[in-house]
Amino acid sequence: FVVSVPGNVESERRDYETLLDGIEPAFAAHPEKLELRLLGPPIGAYGRRIHERCDRLRDRGFNIRTIDKRLDHSEFCDQMSNSNFLICPLRYSTFADTGATEIYSISKGSGSVFDAIRYGVPVMFPEHFLVPGYIRSSSTYYRTASDITKTIGELVTEPSYAERLRSQAHDNAVAFTIDKQTERLSSVLDSVQ
Repeated sequence: FVVSVPGNVESERRDYETLLDGIEPAFAAHPEKLELRLLGPPIGAYGRRIHERCDRLRDRGFNIRTIDKRLDHSEFCDQMSNSNFLICPLRYSTFADTGATEIYSISKGSGSVFDAIRYGVPVMFPEHFLVPGYIRSSSTYYRTASDITKTIGELVTEPSYAERLRSQAHDNAVAFTIDKQTERLSSVLDSVQ
């Protein structure tokens, strides 16, 4: 079961400590069934520390892949297409280039939403992230590391649960076409005129 995390490994945007705290017990319970892929390069000292922690977990026999530089488009597509589940460990807020505070899902979006749609992969977000309605049916949520552990365990041991989320993710991807989004936008614009 392949769990992928798209995006750079950087402290300002993502909380990899909670992610790894949650995934470590899941690995311990299901070592042959689980693979974690961090699909972004490490940024700064924080990114290097997270990679070092992944190295230590790998030394214990856990199947973890990390990368040192940004994947090219075809490599990224291949990794995402071969993922069973995405986790997006977004922090509550980050800083814009201007220095202003941005709040995820309020004043700042996440490319992970569109990755989940594009590749038809179910996704887990932190509870504070307001997930758009068009992918809620294929999304799960966590508040703590133990929530991550529990969900990963259920996905690995309950194939029907994993398949139901995967089917919903596929349906959401099919529904998110340019024509359908144009129709949806036109409807929204008509309602405000």
